[in-house]
Amino acid sequence: MKKLLLLVIAAVMVCVSCKNSTNERPQEGTARYAFPDSSVYEGEWMNGERCGDGKMTWANGDTYDGRWENDLPNGIGTYTWKNGNSFEGEFRDSVPCGEGRYTWADGSYYEGDYKDGHPNGVGHYLAKDGSMKDGTFRNGYLEGEGEAINEFGEKYTGNFRRGLPDGYGTMEYPGGDKYTGDWVHGKSEGHGVYIYSSGARYEGEFRHGSANGYGTYIWADGNRYDGEWMNDMRHGYGKMVTTTGEVYEGNWSNDHFVDNGVQFNDYSDEEDI
Repeated sequence: MKKLLLLVIAAVMVCVSCKNSTNERPQEGTARYAFPDSSVYEGEWMNGERCGDGKMTWANGDTYDGRWENDLPNGIGTYTWKNGNSFEGEFRDSVPCGEGRYTWADGSYYEGDYKDGHPNGVGHYLAKDGSMKDGTFRNGYLEGEGEAINEFGEKYTGNFRRGLPDGYGTMEYPGGDKYTGDWVHGKSEGHGVYIYSSGARYEGEFRHGSANGYGTYIWADGNRYDGEWMNDMRHGYGKMVTTTGEVYEGNWSNDHFVDNGVQFNDYSDEEDI
């Protein structure tokens, strides 16, 4: 959303061009004026400047309808681009500043606080594909506590940094799985708990979005492994205890128990982490 609103540069450009125009501008009252580039303003004037209520239609098809001051959009108004996108809200010297709503031609929208042309403050974003962002924004990105749903239906609630999960939070997946714990740059990193829809769970260390380090995995049938992990597989030293009382303690490699280089069955219920 960083490029959400690089706003009304055209308004400033028209202001420069019209000052170089030889046509005489209206000085006071309400009047229609056509600029040399065929842009048209209809509305109120004061001291030869657009001031009050008025509508500007640029030659490229963009329009602004609302309050003017000092020859620029200032106050409440609506800017509509020729591609169908629009912004309705507060302007300060042509730039959105305050409360407003940006609506894309496909119906997606952001509604909330603005500063310097970007979402800054509390806001809500809803896209056509169903993705959503709700919380505090800084320069177009979610920052701090918030909630987001991506286009795949994954729902994250927690801390954000530059629009990505970063800090502590919970991700709920469409299939019923859920992860709660630490995040760094959008990936599980640190300590966390991953609960599977099957009833199995892993609690321990994560790196780069996978179980890496020390952790405990408990299968839905009650089998349990405590030990080292690498890339979501038992790897290193660990202990497996089954519900039938079998114990396998020692070295593991690529999710299998090994003894002196000989690989044995892991006696789990075949469920992958």
